[in-house]
Amino acid sequence: MELEHHSSVITKWVFILVKAEIILLLTTWPMLYLLLNLSMASNVNEVGTLVLTIIALVPFIVAPGWCAAYATVRHFYRKKEEPHFWRTIWRQYKENYKAAMLIGLVFDAWLFVLYTAFWYYGRFGAMGRAIPLVIMGLSVYFFLFVLAYVTDREESLLGYWHKSVQIIMQHPVLFLSLLFETTLTGLIGFVIKPLMILVAPGVICLIVMYFYL
Repeated sequence: MELEHHSSVITKWVFILVKAEIILLLTTWPMLYLLLNLSMASNVNEVGTLVLTIIALVPFIVAPGWCAAYATVRHFYRKKEEPHFWRTIWRQYKENYKAAMLIGLVFDAWLFVLYTAFWYYGRFGAMGRAIPLVIMGLSVYFFLFVLAYVTDREESLLGYWHKSVQIIMQHPVLFLSLLFETTLTGLIGFVIKPLMILVAPGVICLIVMYFYL
């Protein structure tokens, strides 16, 4: 009986991971195509063009897609049934699209500032490139957390950012744990390339929503 219980629990976790991955692959596949091209870019001009294109598409592709995945994971954690998986995905995608897009536009503006700083201050040495990159990386974590908040509450645009900061400030240790776990997941995916697309995004989705709830 105990073996059956553990097997059932593992199956449920694997199933929700697969669900999250399917949602992310279906909703963000153009971004994956661009990232694949970025990995094969042969010169600085190609890299610059692809990076700017990727940043520009974040509000319209990445943000709504992650919100849809978060919503499904949230139902799993709260033990809510999803009688119609595809219908639920589509509903969550539509319901959160506007808020996710607006959050993505704010994030985009910030990324453009950091990207410009990277190229401008990078002329003066390694630190000029390193600092914008570090801030950009931390901003991505924060952005993913704000999107998790979007799927659970209705706030003003400023309210989403403000409330998210409050939650993080109230639970700094948990947020540091989130940073560590998501970074470790990303590094494993970087080393084992297939995991970067087929496993890592779903695991990160589970980690961020678990921290939020």
